[in-house]
Amino acid sequence: MEHTDHSTFQNPPAGALIWFIIGLELITFIAGIYFFVSYRISHLQEFKEMQTHLNLKFAIMNTLFLVTIVYFFAMSLIFLR
Repeated sequence: MEHTDHSTFQNPPAGALIWFIIGLELITFIAGIYFFVSYRISHLQEFKEMQTHLNLKFAIMNTLFLVTIVYFFAMSLIFLR
C-alpha cells in the first residue's frame, strides 16, 4: 500500500489565507461579471444610450496610466528583492 503525503494539503504554498483571499476574489469577480452581463441584457437600450456619453480618449489615457503604475510598482518590488 502506497503512503500519500498530505502535508501539502494541510500547509498549501504561501499559506491558507492567501488561497482563501484568491477564492473570494474569484467568486466576487465572477458574480460581478454575471450581474453586469445579466443587467446589460435586460436593459440593452439604456447601455447603448449611455455608451454615447463615454469619453474614449480619457478611458484610454486612464487605462494606460493604471497599467504603467502597476508595471513600475512590480519593477520596484523586483528591484527591492
